[in-house]
Formats: sequence, structure tokens, C-alpha cells
Amino acid sequence: MLRNDQAPVDLTLTVAITSGAKRDKLQLLVDGVAVGAPVTIAAQGDQNVPIVWAAPRPERFMKLTARLTPYANPGNAYTSPEAPAAVDLHYAGSPDILPPPAGISEEVINGLTASWFSATRTQVEGLIGAYGGSDDMSYPAAGDVFIMFINGVEQTRSVTAAEASSQRRVVVAWTQAWLTAASIAAAPAKRLNLQYKILDRAGNLSPLSADFFITSFLAEDPGVLAPPTADEQENDGAIIDAEARLGVHVNIPANAKVLQGQYVAVVWNGKELGKVLVAATNTAFPITVSALDVFPPGGPGSGTFDITYRLYSNDQTTFLGESGPYQVIVNLDAGGGEPDPDPETPWNERLQKAIINGDSSAELDNVITDADKVTTTTGATVIVPWFNTDTPTAADAFKAGDIITIWLGNNATATVINVQPSDVSLKADLTAKVSPADLAAFALSPSVPLKYVVERKLTLPPGASNFATSPDQTVTVKSADALPGGGTLNPPKLTPVAFFDDVYGEWVIGINEITAGNGTDVVFEHYKNKAEGDIIEIRFSSRDDYDAPPSDPVVVGSDTAIPPYPVPLGEVNGSSTLHIPAANLLALNAAQYGGYGTGYVLFSITNAAGTTPGQPGNDQPVVRMAIDTRPG
Repeated sequence: MLRNDQAPVDLTLTVAITSGAKRDKLQLLVDGVAVGAPVTIAAQGDQNVPIVWAAPRPERFMKLTARLTPYANPGNAYTSPEAPAAVDLHYAGSPDILPPPAGISEEVINGLTASWFSATRTQVEGLIGAYGGSDDMSYPAAGDVFIMFINGVEQTRSVTAAEASSQRRVVVAWTQAWLTAASIAAAPAKRLNLQYKILDRAGNLSPLSADFFITSFLAEDPGVLAPPTADEQENDGAIIDAEARLGVHVNIPANAKVLQGQYVAVVWNGKELGKVLVAATNTAFPITVSALDVFPPGGPGSGTFDITYRLYSNDQTTFLGESGPYQVIVNLDAGGGEPDPDPETPWNERLQKAIINGDSSAELDNVITDADKVTTTTGATVIVPWFNTDTPTAADAFKAGDIITIWLGNNATATVINVQPSDVSLKADLTAKVSPADLAAFALSPSVPLKYVVERKLTLPPGASNFATSPDQTVTVKSADALPGGGTLNPPKLTPVAFFDDVYGEWVIGINEITAGNGTDVVFEHYKNKAEGDIIEIRFSSRDDYDAPPSDPVVVGSDTAIPPYPVPLGEVNGSSTLHIPAANLLALNAAQYGGYGTGYVLFSITNAAGTTPGQPGNDQPVVRMAIDTRPG
């Protein structure tokens, strides 16, 4: 290969001949064409004969031969084997710039990290093909020297060891060490420009190739990341339910390669959690793993497993490295089963609500009365359902050895159930008695939440227990003190009224045809505990006889239930009035006219605490009136 600095110079070539004779002629041939004058051999025998290849010469590939013509026999000339030659007067890619390397992966281009390298992948490789032309001198060949650059700084030179492959391209490379050093030098910038020059086989040196930028995070390579720790694990060798509900505190150790502005994500039981900003370089800091992550949906959360943390660059997506493992033991075994579907609530939704029945009355479930609080043999019975709420198949909520404590409001009662192996075999709902004393102390009007707390003792960590709380059951507490009138109501007053003598000749207060003409008002004076929204109800009916008992037949047309009356705010401190229509009052006239009859007003008042009837038993008269149907 002839370089450009050889172009204007005559070149002397040497041809080795054997058995040469004086006056033989030696001719240089280029591509079979004689070039220059022949050389006359001046000596006899084997010898090296110089021959001049005069300038100028064409820039191309050629084949050189030498032809020896014997002086004694000119017609019997000998031609040497071909020798390849070329003239290259321009640098690779001339006059254009060399193309960038090809074949570099998007993973490298978009974010090269230390984790990309491995024992078998130690460098970033690219392909160099045609230099920019189409003839044979535009492709790599033996003798070309590739000079690698990063950010304009030369790294090394490499010579192609052999002719290019059939694809006519070569592989060039930038080692991890070069790339790391260049990344550190460029920090905090992350762009690296991978370029090359070619010193071709003719000695022509090209300019730098076109820019080829990659993003490098090698300057942020953290090296070996020490494992995290967890406070709750360190305390007693395991993480229990109560600790998990408050969140587990994972500690990230200080590391000079963990930089402010990067991000760290804890990997908990194989699941990467949210990324947390690193606030300061080379500073330890905690990350709280929330209860929702410790109690995974579909769980269970219990087990022995490793936790780690992963380091990301400030773009939150480029992975820089993962720490060594730290083993935790999580024990969430608790009443109802695990995991708790919503550990952020104080109760475990897998436990059914308790039921309570007062022993002194026939009230519905979850109703307590004053009679249940008497210090006798009364009290209440609590039912704790055996199975949990799992669907489609419920499971046992309890194990032998569980201790169940009944709570009213925020108070633990003296009622405790110790679950026995026989209970596990029977799988029946558990029952227990709540004493009248506990009811009197904790079951306060108008209502109280009922719940139970299950303690399950653990073997790991030794001496610890997990606690599970049932959802609250709302218990209505019917207390006379809170009822309308404090449990007793004064009879309402009737107006207007009449005074007349009865069948016994005695003066009585009642209703006659005159006073009943516009109906009668029933006036309730102020009563204890009166409040807006109280419901006052009355019912009127009459009997066709004086001093008739309520069991007598009701006069047709007299029976009427007045629509319930809600007490408005303006009447809370005063009286409230309801009205019985005249038609109902005077229905007795149609049954008998000119005699006496009896009317009854039944009444009751209801508030949030319950109902106070006018007199025990709504079937008894509470307001009795004489009715005079005599004319005049």
C-alpha cells in the first residue's frame, strides 16, 4: 500500500531473479501493461534487480508483475507471479466524516450501569463497516489501525489482525474500565461520546468519527451494598402483629456511594415497594414498610424471608445495584386468620361480630335493659361465632389456647373464654356470661359497642402474643333514666272540658256534646329528657257505658290513631298538643243518645333511648274521660 506521502516520489522496487544473464531485459508490468523502460541486467547469476516505478501513479488497487526477456532468446520471456499493490491518497471516509459505530444496544445507549457487565460481557462493542465509499479501499482490511476515543480522549489503538470477514466489517470495543473512568471524569454529567479514528493501511489518519452518545451511570456504581436491618426484627428476633400494624422500620446503612438525590426501594418478600428519595449522601436512614405491605392481600404475611433494597439513579428508573439480603421472621398468626384484610383498622374483618342477649327480658338480640343490670342472677349472655367470615368456605376463627376477652365500650369486662381442644373439635359458637355489675358499669345508655379481643400466645418470639379484635357490635341500652320522663310520664290534659253530674249524682270532668263539637286537644306538659324529634303518639276510643272497662266493645267510629307527632325544637322547653277530631268523640252519640259513656286515650312518647308508655302496658287506659251524651 502506497501512502499519500509517497505519491510524488519515484519508487524503486526489487525483483529477485535466478540464473540471470548479462543483457537480459527486466520490465515492470502494472495490470499487465509495461510501465517505464526495461532494465538491462549487468551481471550473471542469481541477483536482486532494482526497477523504478516512476511517479505519478493512479489511486486504485493494482497487480504488479515483472517480465524477464532473455537476450539470447527474446521470444521466450518469463513473467513473475502477481504482487498486489494499491495507491491510497485519502483518509478513511474522505471527504465525509466516518460513521458512528453500529450495533450498540438500546440498553447501553439509554443507561449503562455496572450491572450490565458480567463475567462474559466486559466491554461495549460496536461494528465498523464501510468507511464511506463503495470500492475495496472503503472497507476495513488488515493493517488498518482503530484508535478508540471517549469524550475526545484517546483510549487505545488496535490493529486488524486479518482481512475483514465476508461482511467486510470489524468489531471495536470500549472496556468497562475506560467507560467507568470516563464517567467519573465527566460527573455529574452522564453523557459519554464514543468515537474512533482510523489510521489506514496506507498511513492516512482520519478525523474523529461522527458523535455517538450514550448515557452512563457508571460514576454512580455503588459497589457492594451492605444489607439493611429491621428494628422490630432486631428487638426480639421476630416481627409480630402489633409491630406490623405500626409499620416495620427498615434501616438503610450509610454508604459513600449512595448519593443525595438518588432513590432507594425496599424489596419486601420479593415485592419491590415504593421508591424513597435519598436526602443526604453517605447517611443512614430508615424506611417504614407500611402495614398494608406487611399484611399482603391474599397473604399470608407470615414467614421467614429475605429483604433487600435497590438503588436507583435520580431518574428513578435506572437500576444501580441491590444490597445483600437480611432475613426477617414475620409471625402474624392471630384470631380470625391471617392476613387481616385491612390492617389499618383496629379490628380484623375476618372475625364475626359478637351477639349479646339480656337475661331478664325477651328483647331482641343486642338490647340491654335496666333489669339486666340488677345484682342478682341476671346479666347477659354473649355469643362469639366460631367460624370466620371467609368465603366461600368459612374457617375456624380460633385455636386451642386462645384467650377471648369481652369488651363493652373501651372497657374489658371480667368475662373471659379460654378456648379448649374440645371447642376446636365441636366447632360450635362460644358463649359466656357478662355480669350485672359489668353491665351496670359499662353498658350505658343509649348504646355501647360490644367486641371481643383474641389473645394468641406465640412460641416465636418467646413470651409474645398476637391480639385480634372483632368488629364492633352496636348494643342498644334501654335505661329508664334516659327515657322520656325518666321512664314515667304524667297524663296529658284535655281541653276544653265540661263539668256535669254522673249517674251517681257526682260532679265529674269530662266531654259533652258541646265541648266536643270542635274536638278535644290533648296537652302534654314538659317532661324530663324532652328533646327535638321525640315522637308522641295517642289513640282514642270510646265504650257505650259509663265506667266501662277497656275490654268492652269499642264504639264504632270512635277508634282513631292520631298521626305520630315529632316534637319541634320550639316545644322542647314547653308543652306539646295533639288533637282528637270531633267525629271520633261524638261517635258515641250514634250508639246512644241521652246517656253516658267512657272514653280512653292511650299514649306513649319515644326517644333515642326507647319508649315510655303512659302506663305499663299500652292495652291499659292511661287517660279516662266521662262522656255525657245527654242533650242540653
